[in-house]
Amino acid sequence: MGPRRGHCESNGSPNRESEYFACLNSSRCRCFQPRAALPWQPFRERRVTKAARAAAECVHSLPVPCWVFSGNLLPKNNMKYKASTRLACVSVLMGWSLAASSATTVVTFEELAGAPDFYWNGSDGSGQFTSGGARFQNSYYPDYQSWSGFAYSNTTDTTTPSYGNQYSAYAGGGAAGSSTYAVAYGDSVVKFSSPVGLLGLGASITNTTYAALVILQGDSLFGTRAFAAGDWFKLAITGYQANQPTGVVECYLADYRGGSVLWNDWQHVDFSALGTVDELRFSLSSSDNSEFGGFSYMNTPAYFAMDNLLAVPEPATILLGVSSGLGLLLRRRR
Repeated sequence: MGPRRGHCESNGSPNRESEYFACLNSSRCRCFQPRAALPWQPFRERRVTKAARAAAECVHSLPVPCWVFSGNLLPKNNMKYKASTRLACVSVLMGWSLAASSATTVVTFEELAGAPDFYWNGSDGSGQFTSGGARFQNSYYPDYQSWSGFAYSNTTDTTTPSYGNQYSAYAGGGAAGSSTYAVAYGDSVVKFSSPVGLLGLGASITNTTYAALVILQGDSLFGTRAFAAGDWFKLAITGYQANQPTGVVECYLADYRGGSVLWNDWQHVDFSALGTVDELRFSLSSSDNSEFGGFSYMNTPAYFAMDNLLAVPEPATILLGVSSGLGLLLRRRR
C-alpha cells in the first residue's frame, strides 16, 4: 500500500528519506512537489530547502491550507523540517493574503450609506443594487410590503425582538467598525460581471438581531420556540460559474449540538473552496421546522447579515496564526 495523500513521514534513515521524497513527488501527495535542491548544498541543508519549497508550493495549490501548523506532513524527528516548513507557510500565507487583497475590489457597501437608521429593501422596484461591481438581487412585493433577496442597512438595534427590527445586524453595526452592510432574507444571489477567483477570499458574516433573539428567546407571535440542545441554524454558500456549481461552503450561525454557540459578532468565512465563480447563491436551513397543508417551512427567521465581501481575513487573524506557530516551534525546541 502506497503512502497516504498528505501524510509523508521519515525516521531519518537514508532509505526512509528517499521514500519520504518519493512520497512528496508522488501523484498521491498532489500538492507537495519540491524542486531539485542546489547541487552544492550539504544533504541536510538540501532537505530543509526541499521542505520549505514544498510548503510554499503546497499553499499555492491547496484551496484551504488547514495543515499549515500541524506538522503531520513532516518527519517527526526532524525539527529543521518543521521549523523551515512552518516559516515558509507563514511567509507564503501573508504574501498570498496581501496579493489577493490588492487584486480584488472588496465590497464594503459604504458608498450606499444613508442617514442614520437607514435601510433599502427594494421598494423602488429596481430589483437589485450594486456595490463594488457586484450585483445583489432583490424581489419586492408591494401588495404585502415585503421583500426577499438582499437589502442593505446601517441600523444598529441589538435589543428589539421583533419582525420590525429585521434590518439590524446583531453585531450592532458593520464589520471592522463600518456603518453599512447587506442583509439577506430567504434564498439570495450575488452576481459578478466577470469571473472572480476566491482563493484566499471570503466575507464577514453574522446574525441579524431578529434571528438571534428568536433563537435565544423564541417568538410568541409566530409560535416559535427558543433553541434547545441539538438545534442549529446554518448558512450554505454555493459558487457557480456559467450556471455550473463549483463548490459549497457552510457555516453555522447558531450551533447547539455540542454547546450553545450563537454568532453575535462578525466572523470571516473563507470562500476559497468555491474556486472561480461568477455567481454566489446563499441559502439558510434550521433544525426547527414545521409543516402546514403538506408544506414544510422553517420557523427560524431566514435572515443573515454580510459585509466586506471578497475580503481576506483580518491581519489580526493571520498574525494570531503566525504567533501560534512560532510559539509551538519555540516550545518544542526547548
